[in-house]
Formats: sequence, structure tokens, C-alpha cells
Amino acid sequence: MKLKKLNRSLAKALVRDESDYSIAKMVEPLISNKALLAFFVPVALITVLQILQPFLVDESAREIGFAIIGWAFALWYVLAFLVVTGLVARWFFLHRAAAKEIVVLAEVSRRLGSALVRSHRSDPSYFEIVSWDENIKVDKRGNAVIDRIVCVKAGARPVSILWSACISFGPQVLPEQVGIQAFRKTSRGESPLSFDPTWDDTGGKLRSDIHIYPTDDLQSGEELTIRLQWKWPLYASQTLAKGELEPFRYDFNRPCHAFRVRVAVPSARRLEAIFKEGGGQSVDVTYGKSTVEISVSGSGPIKSLSGHVAPVKK
Repeated sequence: MKLKKLNRSLAKALVRDESDYSIAKMVEPLISNKALLAFFVPVALITVLQILQPFLVDESAREIGFAIIGWAFALWYVLAFLVVTGLVARWFFLHRAAAKEIVVLAEVSRRLGSALVRSHRSDPSYFEIVSWDENIKVDKRGNAVIDRIVCVKAGARPVSILWSACISFGPQVLPEQVGIQAFRKTSRGESPLSFDPTWDDTGGKLRSDIHIYPTDDLQSGEELTIRLQWKWPLYASQTLAKGELEPFRYDFNRPCHAFRVRVAVPSARRLEAIFKEGGGQSVDVTYGKSTVEISVSGSGPIKSLSGHVAPVKK
């Protein structure tokens, strides 16, 4: 039943607005082969009359010839105006129709990605997380750059989509203000990955979900390392930038074998962190002058991690 509803909604999304194409089709005759032929007829007529003009000895014949040339010039200018106008109009309406189609295709891609993620999110065997390494750098205004490097390993079935999320408890900025990038990391460097961003602003927080599409499906046991980056304005402007605690929570929903997150705030005040791991692993906290690093170690997979980071109160 859910699949049928999805198919119906996608079918509605694929219905294309034909108005721009219809208008473009209306101006098509202006630039058709026949119209272009008519465009060159006055030019040919003018050329022939100019060649024959020295042979027209009769004064009335000359006047008739000049009149024909004048009318031919006028016709030429009219046709030139119509052809140029037709070209501009056709380009405009086709360009606008193509832009609408791109928006529709992007929405269809987002819906399909969301459907795939929902179908695989509850399946911990779809892929597992080999390692998770994250760096969060917050400036004095609360703007943040979140760099996340995750290595995943495909389960028994081919993996065609991956996902990850980032949440801000600060002011809800517009999604288009947040810069997002996704890369595949190899020993030879990085290459961009295709992804669809989705947003949720319920519950007093802004959540960014990314659906990532590997270049090729990951086969069983194959590993892939991806780097995700968010450049998020005012990410922690109501928390760390004001000396308040910043809550963190990671729910992996699948085995995660190694985890580390490093938070850096340009402040002379020392940071403190309190974290609890949901699977009984040990949580290690390392402090720097204005940084704190949280890492989780143990023999079994990590299930979840929650806690907070805050500047030490004087």
C-alpha cells in the first residue's frame, strides 16, 4: 500500500507544466526553414535589382526598381525583427520550462532517497560503521565548521545509498545558508559525491539529513570512506559561544566500531565534557587549551553516545 501511494505521488510530481513548451511551439514557425527562406528572399531580390539597375534605361523602370528595393528592405527588416524576436522568445520559454523540470526531478530524487533511507534505516546489517572521526570548530560568533569522516562497510546486500545527520540547537537559520559538501576519500585524494539534503525544523532544533549516493553500489564487504562538511552559521551561538553547554547525541542504529569527536572553541576558558556511551564502552576525554576530544574505546560495537560540552564556569 505504501509503495502504491509513493508511486501515485511520484506520478503527480512528474506531471510537467506544458504552458512554456506550448508558447515556445507557437513561436517555432518564426524560425522554421520556410521562415528563414522568406527572410533571405528580399536580400536576393535586392541583389538582383542592384545588378540589373545599370541596364534599366527607362526612367519609370528605374523608379519602379528603386520602389521595389525600398519595399524589399522594409520587408527584410520586418522579417529580421520577427526572426530575432522568435529566437529570443523560444529560448526564454524553453529555458524556463527546463528550469521547472529540474526542480521537479530534484523533488522526485529527494522523495526516492527518503523512501530508500526509511526502508534501510531499521536494518543494522545494511552497512556498518568501521570508524567515525569528527572535528567541530566553533568561532566566537557561534559559526561552526563540522568535518566528519566516516568509513562504512557494506553488509550482505549491495549498498546504493548512505545517510548521515547533523543537528543545531542554535537559531534556526535558512537551510540555504548552510553549506554542505560530500566527498569520497581514497589514497589518491578526494572526489565529489552526489547527495540530497533534507531538513527538519521541528522540536526547536534544525536537523540536516544527507542522502549520499555512491558512484557505484557497494558490494558485500566493500568499504567506502566519505567526508562530509557543514559550514553552519550560528550553529552554537546560543550555547558554546555564550559560555553555555552544547548537547550532543549520536544514535548509530548499526554497529560503530571506532568513534572520535574533537570540539574546538577559540576561547581562553577551558572546556569540559560529560559523555555516556550506551553500550558499556569506556569514554575517554582529552583536554587542550580551548579544545576537548572525546573518544570511545572497547571490544564491542558502539550503540549510541550522548552528553555535552561546555566552557568551565569561573
